Amino acid sequence: MHASQIVSWLVVVFVSLCLRRSLGFLNQQQRLRFAILSSSSSAAETTEASAPPAEARSLFTKSLEIVKRSLRQKDSFSQTLADLIAGDEFDEEQVWNDAMRLANSSPVVIFGWKASLYSKKALKLLNSIGVNPVVSYLDDPWSEGNPVRAVLGRRFGRASVPFIFIQGKFIGGCEDGPSAAAPGLIPLAFRGVLLPMLRNAGLDVVVPQTDERGVGINNVSSVINDRMTVNAAKMVDTVRIQEALEEEAECPSDNECELP
Repeated sequence: MHASQIVSWLVVVFVSLCLRRSLGFLNQQQRLRFAILSSSSSAAETTEASAPPAEARSLFTKSLEIVKRSLRQKDSFSQTLADLIAGDEFDEEQVWNDAMRLANSSPVVIFGWKASLYSKKALKLLNSIGVNPVVSYLDDPWSEGNPVRAVLGRRFGRASVPFIFIQGKFIGGCEDGPSAAAPGLIPLAFRGVLLPMLRNAGLDVVVPQTDERGVGINNVSSVINDRMTVNAAKMVDTVRIQEALEEEAECPSDNECELP
């Protein structure tokens, strides 16, 4: 392992410890004890206050174990951070089953954050075509949402919010996803398959204005920023270029292939 990797993971551990403490993982009595010890002027009390509490040492040890597991499994940085913040004091199977039960409870379900730009964009896009999804906010409260994010990220290979489901099927996030089968909401819209998926889910979708490919460009552009629109358009252009290159490889000259 390179020294830079070791330093990176140690930084992850430190950040996660700070986040977990700031999110209230230490109880009120313990914080009061720290305050009392730190305000004491006696040398003995000062020594005791400077010593790391047992719970903090245990938390650091558990965090190191999570980092070691992530290195073995070659997890992404975002997945490792999600695991560190979530900790290990939860039943992964129970969290997964509860999340999947909710994902199958409605035609469209979003697991996101209130503070997430992409969660807001995905919700606004769906609302604009008459779809009102069930939304589970994983930052309200954090203590319950963090394990859900960690488990979904590990199962689907993508720890970023939002997690969007249509008829219980994971389709990715707002503008991207972990695979071709789950490319994200906006790529599905630009492919022209989002509306059929929603209709198959039994939803009465408002039909936006479309171009010759049946893609709701005007509708999508009205609810996403320019950068995301350009990225999605580039994705479509990339597919076309790849198809053209494949055709050229099959037909290196006009003489060898029949022109349309």
